[in-house]
Amino acid sequence: MHRGRERMKKSLLTKLLVVFGGCSVVVVALAFGLLFVGINFRSAPGFVDVDALPPSFMGEEHRVFADGDRLIVEVEQTPGLNVVHLEAFERDGALYIRPRQISSGGPGRRQLEVDVARFGLGSDWHRNVYWVVQEVYPSPFRAVFRPQEEPPPWHRMRMNVEVR
Repeated sequence: MHRGRERMKKSLLTKLLVVFGGCSVVVVALAFGLLFVGINFRSAPGFVDVDALPPSFMGEEHRVFADGDRLIVEVEQTPGLNVVHLEAFERDGALYIRPRQISSGGPGRRQLEVDVARFGLGSDWHRNVYWVVQEVYPSPFRAVFRPQEEPPPWHRMRMNVEVR
């Protein structure tokens, strides 16, 4: 009977260590993740304007429309590099769009939309819309040991938005 209690105590202790040990690993991982995000995004980057989009950036070809509070992008897909989603954010009264692609899929046309109303940009929002062409993230090493440096600028290109 004495051995049964010993085993039960060891079993309970083992379970507690597994549960709390796993939790501590998650807490430490979250702390490092938040530190990394806080360091890299403590200030928004500046932008550098570019004249052209890289090849296959937005499919074989694309058209962009403004319809009320919706940005509509029609994409003629590049096989093997299909645009599946548009991420959007606002900065200084302008709307920035990042296409997200997957490395599968065939040719075809796809229509993607962004609800612009959530950004509160006003009725002439279509005049200040940009592609985020290249995102440059600072390394955590540089951000920790040289925090006074500005983050490198992102490259952008003004979108030609047709109003419907």
